[in-house]
Amino acid sequence: MKALRLLLAFAVALICGGAAAQSLSDLLPSDFARITSLDDIAEGDYLLIGAVNSKSTFYLMGERVRKKSSNLKLYGENAEETSDGKINCTNDSLVWRVAQLTNNGDNVAVTLQTGRGDYYLYSESGTNNLELAAKKSTTWNVSTGDDGTFVFNNADATDYYLGIYTVNYVVFGNYKSNGNAGADNVNLKLYKLKNFAATTGSNAMPAEGDRVAFATAAKVSTSAFEGTEPEPYLLSDGTLAPADGLGSWTCHVSGSQFTLQAADGTYLGHDLSASATAAAWQILNGHIATAESTPRYLVYRSDANTFLAATADDINEAGGVSAILRSVGDDPTEELDSEGLKTLRGAWTADALAALSLDDVLALDLGEIILPAAPLAFANTPATPNMPVYVAESQQAYVPSAWGFVVLKGESANKLLTQVTLEDKAALYLPESFTAKAGQIAYERDAYADGGWETLCLPFACSKPSGFTVAQLQSVKDDEIIFEEESSIAANTPLIILNESESGGTSTLTLSCQSGTVSTATPPTSGDLRGTYQPITISTESGIYFLDEDGQTFVLTAAGSHLAPFRAYLQLSSTTKTLRLRCGTTGIHSIASDADAAADASCFSLDGRRAAKPADKGVYIVGSKKYIKF
Repeated sequence: MKALRLLLAFAVALICGGAAAQSLSDLLPSDFARITSLDDIAEGDYLLIGAVNSKSTFYLMGERVRKKSSNLKLYGENAEETSDGKINCTNDSLVWRVAQLTNNGDNVAVTLQTGRGDYYLYSESGTNNLELAAKKSTTWNVSTGDDGTFVFNNADATDYYLGIYTVNYVVFGNYKSNGNAGADNVNLKLYKLKNFAATTGSNAMPAEGDRVAFATAAKVSTSAFEGTEPEPYLLSDGTLAPADGLGSWTCHVSGSQFTLQAADGTYLGHDLSASATAAAWQILNGHIATAESTPRYLVYRSDANTFLAATADDINEAGGVSAILRSVGDDPTEELDSEGLKTLRGAWTADALAALSLDDVLALDLGEIILPAAPLAFANTPATPNMPVYVAESQQAYVPSAWGFVVLKGESANKLLTQVTLEDKAALYLPESFTAKAGQIAYERDAYADGGWETLCLPFACSKPSGFTVAQLQSVKDDEIIFEEESSIAANTPLIILNESESGGTSTLTLSCQSGTVSTATPPTSGDLRGTYQPITISTESGIYFLDEDGQTFVLTAAGSHLAPFRAYLQLSSTTKTLRLRCGTTGIHSIASDADAAADASCFSLDGRRAAKPADKGVYIVGSKKYIKF
């Protein structure tokens, strides 16, 4: 369904809307030539649809309805094909028009109208009926069949097909499959009107400054005018992203004509070569055409896989599908601010987005761009595994599963799209807050089980974990710092926590959010206790205290000491004061002064705990130098 939505968008993302078809009276009699490729079918085409029945006789599907009770079918009319694969048609009741067409890769989805455009071909779901309807229509997924034929599969009832049926009369109906329910044959032959100038294309005049590429429903033009698949350039709204190799031009409009200017300043000539002189183009009966006395039309020829300008007579003889103007987005740009937020603008191909540099990027804002139709995983490692990716809410269907932390930007509020577990000790920066469902975002760390306290600060609210004591700073009074136990953990509130198990070592602590807002915008402070979501490096001895190795006392840090994200520290106005830590009515411990702490040679783990010496394996900061013990 995602691919279908994507290709539906591609089919309708024209700079212009469709135009009404000309009267068939201006077109007939005319020759209709046999076609055998899906690339030869375009929106607005006039077709004859026929099949060989069980008696090896060829019939065309007409619009005359055979009605017997509630059983509706369309009569077949006998016809003959010339040796060169043409049928000369004089009867407009045998002509069908492609009212809408969407390319789905291995098939095209079409709705059909009578040649006059007054009725749609319609089949009531779940029946063999086939009839004409003024407002209802059936979509048919058309694929290639045997020997250059086509198979029309009912998109609303995928086990039904358009086919021919013979008893005492010949009719066309909606049948389950070939040979079942009376269908003689579901392999249909198509014949296309060979009167290009009289047909109606789907282009209208572009606007001044529009950036465009040439395309069909299945191809886009390279800068060398070769047909290529649109997927590398295709965005989710059906427009294209600019890229090397894609032919694109900027339109400059003057009255009923326009010129096409390339990025290098040259103009597109009538022979499709670059020219210093501007050449005028026009939209003629919905087709892109040169503004010449004998206009040439821009078409795509599948046999040569090329876009070219040809006269109507040449197209009638050699064939060609009318090109359309496809909208091309602005050049892609990126901006990295001082906080680590990278913002993208313009139109990005899937490859360009995947190759984006993520050096120093803590958060990525894609809210101003239309995502590629099929985005890829990022090829480069971000500065933090906790990097959120913000996308517009309208782009939700196109977010790849490889993007693990995605926030949808809505008009009134942002919301978390994915399930996220924040990585401990890795930076977190949320330039915009968002809402999350209960349990949608979590945080894990290895918690000490040695009877000592640890510091904690989270961007979301959660329940107090079982087996842990949680305390929040209440006040600094006289010579004491007083903590009080809490029954829950509030967002952006620095705390101390205690694993009630004293089994030694560590155990995994998982904290899952309550339903509500997730944010790092509010400064996480609680009096003199301050939290951080970024790694901190102490540059000077400035009254900052980390927990000591026993998890019971705070010590003054030395310059060069480090603290990991999701933790807290004390910021005091005096560095010589000795204070006592009180949790409730018990647990009074000294806070060491700078002299007591021997700050100039203190050893700290990245948890922010001071260690007398690095007894265990890990990374330690001694003074201003980092050491790794194996």
